[in-house]
Amino acid sequence: MAQRAVDRELSLEAVKDVVCYADEEKRLRNGDNGGIVYKFKKTDSRALVVIAEIRNNNCWLATAYYES
Repeated sequence: MAQRAVDRELSLEAVKDVVCYADEEKRLRNGDNGGIVYKFKKTDSRALVVIAEIRNNNCWLATAYYES
């Protein structure tokens, strides 16, 4: 796992969960890979935010962080 993900206490499973089962989903812009860039947010004990580009069945993660 990337060092930044470790520093932010993120797991790939948590990020996938946010993209698939988001509480909030906001379209941001057209992406570089021909998809749409979205901001996904899911709140459990903390709010996890994921920015990702989605096209068909492909997902490119841009960033993920816990919102304070």
